[in-house]
Amino acid sequence: MKKLFLLSSFVSLLFVSQLNAQWWVSGGNLLWPYGDVTVSKDLYVTGSIINTNYNRFESNTASYVYIALLTQSGNDAPTAIIVENTFPDTISWARTSSGIYTATLAGAFSLPTTIFFIYPNRVMSIDEWCFFNIYYTDFNTLSVTTTMVDFTVPNLGYADGILNYTAVEIRVYQ
Repeated sequence: MKKLFLLSSFVSLLFVSQLNAQWWVSGGNLLWPYGDVTVSKDLYVTGSIINTNYNRFESNTASYVYIALLTQSGNDAPTAIIVENTFPDTISWARTSSGIYTATLAGAFSLPTTIFFIYPNRVMSIDEWCFFNIYYTDFNTLSVTTTMVDFTVPNLGYADGILNYTAVEIRVYQ
């Protein structure tokens, strides 16, 4: 029993204290998310034990975060009230055409490590619906589209003037 306790303590100190370790001890066995490893006698380790199946999103901390409230009217580019920006530079907003806008920052947006959201802030009526979309364009650019459906005409198309303190969130994990 003493041997098992000492072995468990040694293994705990060796593995669990590692920054990216996912090992733990239960009943003399080393457990990790990819199966069980049983220690039946002595355990000798030289060098490091590295989990090569390490999940790079494991820390749950984004390297860069951008949160802003977007407003747009007429033929103007969206204006951003920046709530949080940890990117090394400021994201630039432009209007491409009616209802189509771009967020640009050189080399900032890589897949699959960039996550982005748009949170609409517009009251819709029974006759008029608005749709908001944000999507990946390339390594430097994300695009936002605003579409309006007017059921009285009927009409469907990209439209300006729909962004009204609309929240946008961009997170890059590296």
